[in-house]
Amino acid sequence: TISGSGADIWAGGDQFQYAYVKVQGNFDMKAHIVSRTWSTDRWGKGGIMARQDLTASSRYVFVHDNPDPDGARMAIRPTHGGSDNTEPFVLADGTHPNWFRLARVGDTITGYYGANGTTWTAFGTNTWGGGTTVYLGFALTSHSNCGVATLVWDQLTLSGTILPPDDPGPGPGPTPGVCTPRADVRLNEAYLRVNGGDERWV
Repeated sequence: TISGSGADIWAGGDQFQYAYVKVQGNFDMKAHIVSRTWSTDRWGKGGIMARQDLTASSRYVFVHDNPDPDGARMAIRPTHGGSDNTEPFVLADGTHPNWFRLARVGDTITGYYGANGTTWTAFGTNTWGGGTTVYLGFALTSHSNCGVATLVWDQLTLSGTILPPDDPGPGPGPTPGVCTPRADVRLNEAYLRVNGGDERWV
């Protein structure tokens, strides 16, 4: 389960919740959405993300669902440190699949969706250009610092070389009762439990 707020994953300053592992080289991550609880904002987002680093304007590839009637999509920030986000692959028929997948082979990252975890349809591909190491995991934003969204996931599988976590020390955390933008994704992040390992909060 991943739950929380955040202004958006867009433009040049992402503000969201992130449960991740650090992965080197090729990877393949698949997971199933059990339930969704969105805030009142139509632009909430939740899905699987690969990210170059944990800065707010990092390069990323993100397959995600949302409450928007246009359906699920694959979003990309192709320039590290930039604000040139794109959503080139959108299920405009209003489809909201329960299975998502993100896979890397070489410098190509492909996003997928599916109905059963076995048969996959590609959203599209992205030429990464961001080095061999990525932060890979579940990302969620409510698109409102005063609203909360929740996604419950299960049936996670992840293949690839998982590296030891960074240890940046605790962030300052949010200010209780104050709905203000997060300055940095580090304020609300977790280290994802994979293959029975410990979940590690920083």
